[in-house]
Amino acid sequence: MDRPRPTLRDVAREAGVDISTASRVLRRTVDAATSAETRQRIEDAARRLQYQPNVLARGLRLKRTGSIGVVVPQLDNPVFQELVLAAEEEAAANGQSVIIYHIDETHRPAQSLVSLAQANQVDGLIVATLNVADSGLGALRELPCPFVLVNRAADGVDASVSLDDAAGARLAVRHLADLGHRRIGFLAGPAGRYNADQRLAGFRAGLVEAGLDFDPALVETAGYDFVSGRTAMQRLIDDGRMPGAIVGVTLTAAVGVIAAAGAAGIDVPRDLSVVAIHDGVLAEMCRPRLTTVRFPVGRMARLAVQALRSRIEGDSFGLPVVLSPDGIVIRDSCADRR
Repeated sequence: MDRPRPTLRDVAREAGVDISTASRVLRRTVDAATSAETRQRIEDAARRLQYQPNVLARGLRLKRTGSIGVVVPQLDNPVFQELVLAAEEEAAANGQSVIIYHIDETHRPAQSLVSLAQANQVDGLIVATLNVADSGLGALRELPCPFVLVNRAADGVDASVSLDDAAGARLAVRHLADLGHRRIGFLAGPAGRYNADQRLAGFRAGLVEAGLDFDPALVETAGYDFVSGRTAMQRLIDDGRMPGAIVGVTLTAAVGVIAAAGAAGIDVPRDLSVVAIHDGVLAEMCRPRLTTVRFPVGRMARLAVQALRSRIEGDSFGLPVVLSPDGIVIRDSCADRR
């Protein structure tokens, strides 16, 4: 005869707490009144009993799907790959599934967010797309479900978990300046986008902190992908505007810089030092291996899922959250000019 499936009541009894406390802890709800020792005792009890929440029954009771949506603007960007994987892991720990949506200004309009939510496919949305929160803030406010912006912030929206992009760009400039570089260029993202504007502002602030002048001739606008990074770097080379070092607005754009430099016979790092904003396995795969600014992308995604879960449950979660860069990952793409 099969053993009866352990219930939440069984877990509460095993841990010596009431059912409501066990429920809050196992739902990963922020609960300042529950001590770390009590939380651990409940989690240990659930593990011993092999307790699994009945997601279907709970969803029917609460009229929920048990799914959240993660909206991304690119499917081939290492940052969004890491973000999605971490979000899936965090959601699965609470018995939720993740539906991935690809929305940008050319693929699907911002209004698609409202359509997705109205179709009752998800209980809430993690919105990581680069553009929708600028042109589509109205659409976000019309959503019939909770949402959390991730990897960016927006005026008038508190529900966000983002990275300090300006600090990341300052860190990249500081690293190059400490190596003795004085003619530092920047491969910038499209103007008007949150991350691009923040990183350009951080680049300029980093130059000031290093006692260096900002030269607009050393700034070239690119997209966030490999091809646009390579094309932008090629323009700098063709126009005779080659810097001694350059900060790439994204990891993939910085790989494009290395490709353009190699095609032109420019050696990295002997002739050109390169630092990328954001880290990933791609930095190890390219040659030379790229020095990068590392951000806690996985932590950002997990916090966003936790915040969305709290909003779905009607609980509080301290937002907005801004996470600092983890630091510089030194590899082979920068030369010492001191």
